Amino acid sequence: MIDRRTILAVSAGTAVTAISREAFAGSDDQLDTAWINARVWTGAGPDTRTDAIGVKGDRIAAIGADAVRALTGKRTRVIDLQGAFVTPGF
Repeated sequence: MIDRRTILAVSAGTAVTAISREAFAGSDDQLDTAWINARVWTGAGPDTRTDAIGVKGDRIAAIGADAVRALTGKRTRVIDLQGAFVTPGF
């Protein structure tokens, strides 16, 4: 028969595993490249200008300094464009 202690121990172990996976999963969200300090014209939405772009793989994953900063990690290549103008390429 399973007693309360066994149930609590299994529950605690499951919770710790779930929390650990969540903590490590966040590292996969890091940007590959971040272009910062730019004058970016996005061409989309009501506000078509921003100051930073972040890329993951072959997709734009973040637009704007706050969003890019939040996803910048140790492996992210950060390029300071020193105010250069950037537009999307096709």
